[in-house]
Amino acid sequence: MQIRASFKKELMAFSRSKKFIILTIVFVGLALFSTAVLQSAIAFNEASDGIMGDMGESISSLGVGTAVDNIAGIGFLIFAILLNSQAGGEQKRRSIILNDLATKLRSGFAASLIGSKETVLLETATSGTCGRYLDVRLNHASGSGTLVDIQIERNEGDMCIASEYKTSS
Repeated sequence: MQIRASFKKELMAFSRSKKFIILTIVFVGLALFSTAVLQSAIAFNEASDGIMGDMGESISSLGVGTAVDNIAGIGFLIFAILLNSQAGGEQKRRSIILNDLATKLRSGFAASLIGSKETVLLETATSGTCGRYLDVRLNHASGSGTLVDIQIERNEGDMCIASEYKTSS
């Protein structure tokens, strides 16, 4: 049930987009082109009947079959490429869910580090990143580009607030 509903949603979003118009134009163009190739092969076969004989028939029929196969393959490839993207609303909803989950996970991890001691590389005078890839903000300014040993006092969301207890280098 859910697969059918999601397929319907994707198909509706696809039919409302410019991709559907482009795909329709491409398929109509390919159909007209394949008809033109078939007609030219028939004309070539009739014109070369006296000159090339049986060899002309085999060459023209081989050319028509290959052309139609190539055109159908290209048309299917274009269809697959255009249909591959997700509907805009669905993609946005999934990205919001993933960002929310990541923020909750980082916040829980930051809360679990309260009271621990970490070494932080300061990117600015008051903030940096610890070895566990967590953003840390110092209570007071220190030198940018230095390693600082800190103790995490509290967290605000996914960022830790810390105080320095000694400088490593």
